[in-house]
Amino acid sequence: MGTTKIPFRQRRPLLDQSQSIQVEYLGWSGPILRSACDYLQKRYTRGNKWDMDQCLLVLPGGFAGRRLTQLMATRASEKSLVLRPPEMLTIGTLPEKLYTAKLPFASDLEQVLAWTKVLRAADHEVLKPLLFEVPDSAELRPWMDLARILSTLHRELSSDLVDFDDVVQELKGTVEEVRWQVLSKLQRAYLDELQIAGLWDVQSARRFAPANGDTAPSAPYQPPGTCRSSDRSPPGSASVGDRTGGRGSSPRYRR
Repeated sequence: MGTTKIPFRQRRPLLDQSQSIQVEYLGWSGPILRSACDYLQKRYTRGNKWDMDQCLLVLPGGFAGRRLTQLMATRASEKSLVLRPPEMLTIGTLPEKLYTAKLPFASDLEQVLAWTKVLRAADHEVLKPLLFEVPDSAELRPWMDLARILSTLHRELSSDLVDFDDVVQELKGTVEEVRWQVLSKLQRAYLDELQIAGLWDVQSARRFAPANGDTAPSAPYQPPGTCRSSDRSPPGSASVGDRTGGRGSSPRYRR
């Protein structure tokens, strides 16, 4: 999983919306899903064919996807259209559609076990900046509890395309630097452990894929009803180009 290190500050913003995303504001004149259905019908209907077979449709949650599917099916029946529905996704499952996975992904349990193995194998002196009392290596439960904490921390930072070494760079010269240096070493050992097992960490894969040019979607994706509450976008979407579209109901000045 080796790749050229991209400095943290140079990786932001991930997505230049002025160049690589088309935004359509559907307005507040009606329910957002009905407005999305209207837009999608107009955009993808040719003759009596409503063909979205090559599209990925991204929604905030599973219920919204089921409801939109129902609305599209009803509309197709009323208008005598032949509907080829899109693949429905949620935001959490979108990134894996934007790059090619080179290895199977480790499950949540496999990730925790990898963290546990790395922690138990670490020198106790190395871990002292993190723990008031280092558990005995023969005990499993305290190590797994700590592994779950580190796994959660790893996941939360990786969701913003940040790793532990980035935090070290931000905390240079502070009292927290030593602790994060330890965490950074453990994180590298964790990723190496997964690599040896022939597995990929999904959070890290989302970060490395854009840097390695692995983003290659075969279909445009349309995220109706999503609100821009931050500058974060799905990892990898910067490489999608004009195949990306956003559908929102909020005016431009609302955040």
